[in-house]
Amino acid sequence: MITVLDYLLVRLKELEIKTIFGVPGDYNLPFIGVVDNDKDIQWVGACNELNASYACEGYARIKGFSALCTTYGVGELSAINGVAGAFAEQVPIIHIVGAPSQSKQEKGKTLHHCLATGRFDAFEKMYRHISKTTAVLTYHNATEEIDRVLETLWRYRYPVYLLIPEDVGVMKVNKPKLPLQLTLPQSNPDDLNKVITLLENKIKQSKSPCIIIGEQVSRYQLRKQVENLLEKTNLPFFTVWGSKGVVDEGRQQYGGILFGELSNPQGLDYIINSDLIISLGVSWDEVNTAGFTFDVPTQNCYQFYDTYSLIEEEKIYGVSLLDMPNALLALDYIYPHNIALLPQKIVPPDWQGLIKIDSIPLLLDKVLDDNSVILAEAGNAFLCAVNHIFSGNSQLVVSNIWASIGYTLPAALGVTLALENQGRAFVVIGDGAFQMTAQELSTLLRLKLNPVIFIVNNQGYAFEKIFYGPKDTFNDIQNWNYSQLPELFNCDAYSVKVDSLEALETVLPLLKVHQDELCLVELDMDKHDYSEPISEFIALLNQYK
Repeated sequence: MITVLDYLLVRLKELEIKTIFGVPGDYNLPFIGVVDNDKDIQWVGACNELNASYACEGYARIKGFSALCTTYGVGELSAINGVAGAFAEQVPIIHIVGAPSQSKQEKGKTLHHCLATGRFDAFEKMYRHISKTTAVLTYHNATEEIDRVLETLWRYRYPVYLLIPEDVGVMKVNKPKLPLQLTLPQSNPDDLNKVITLLENKIKQSKSPCIIIGEQVSRYQLRKQVENLLEKTNLPFFTVWGSKGVVDEGRQQYGGILFGELSNPQGLDYIINSDLIISLGVSWDEVNTAGFTFDVPTQNCYQFYDTYSLIEEEKIYGVSLLDMPNALLALDYIYPHNIALLPQKIVPPDWQGLIKIDSIPLLLDKVLDDNSVILAEAGNAFLCAVNHIFSGNSQLVVSNIWASIGYTLPAALGVTLALENQGRAFVVIGDGAFQMTAQELSTLLRLKLNPVIFIVNNQGYAFEKIFYGPKDTFNDIQNWNYSQLPELFNCDAYSVKVDSLEALETVLPLLKVHQDELCLVELDMDKHDYSEPISEFIALLNQYK
């Protein structure tokens, strides 16, 4: 027999979870001890639980799943913002919470880290709103509930929550006899055949079909199937902001980003006049549509999601996104035209003068390769990669809907560990956002990880200044010596501050020289320099009433 905690580790390994993020606290120490003694799973302690939740979310974006471990009450509530973001973005993480023993809870005494009410269910009830399912383990349900929660995580790709009282965790149970039942949403064969027949007739008559690729392609790890579909059919395709880099965008038939009124005009015109749109797991949210300036057509639009589909105006629960790439391939259709929808790349100007926020796209084009991951922070630099072509295995990580500032720095911790030296993370973060979660730089340095961090230093909350109060002091912050932070944390790194494009151009080659260590580049800018795409984006957001 094994303990409940050991049983949980066995099941986590079935999901190929190799890293658990969190912060030690007395109620979760027994589980952390079990993790620390296991040769196949790595414990990564963060500076606080919020940062751990962001790191966990970043790891899951690359690997598919991840695990977070916090202590009861103070720890889990510190992490709740990050877990809520994972729910909004449909990122699958399991949140494991160490709790007071059942025997202590039953006595109803006031324990530390509790609300002093004699009740111990308040925090689990909070998590019900941001989890696909929750479970409180007891002497009677431990193994069954662990299996149910993890199978739900696998099937629906949303956060799940598992609370383990101290005494339940060390209870002896039988080893699992069978593997987890890792099933995915599946189509009803009759409904699927009906939809495919409709699509077959439609696509053969279509003169301007296209595919729009959404976030769920990434969440269900459908990249290879969708890329195979694009290669075999030659169909024009687009992404939205939340799905940039979900597939290789280096193909000729890529039409760019569908981003409402901020879209590439030629591509947007093609979509508006398309007689068949196949939408694969797209979130039509405020950001992806640039303030709802793109209306999803009801006619000629086939939208597929994990648990249902919208066929023009009919909702069908028996047809799943997961079956569509192979079903479409079976039609043996090839789009007969080779069209170029992207505008010709503008020759970049000479690198001279002050650094501006609109210089960042040129900067990224110079440093990124086919294995790079960009983490774009919500704020003035949010759209820094909006027109970047994510070729090969490069991709974008962005908190599109939740947009909690400070996310990208700790998320880079998770992303870098998940990459396992098969690529490099590049963070573009504003100084205001950086100050929210700055201490996680310490963990990146402690683990000797190698992301490149570009800090946009414009002395305040530039995004908010565009919204309201450009001259008001409430959007100002203390100006730190960012490039000196590695020294503060007593660690070696390549760190530099630049204030001109000429100086920046000499720094960029050195990022490859320092490939194996963290690089921090402070970009000194004018406090009233605003990104043109962000200014246009905010204007569109403000129009929506």
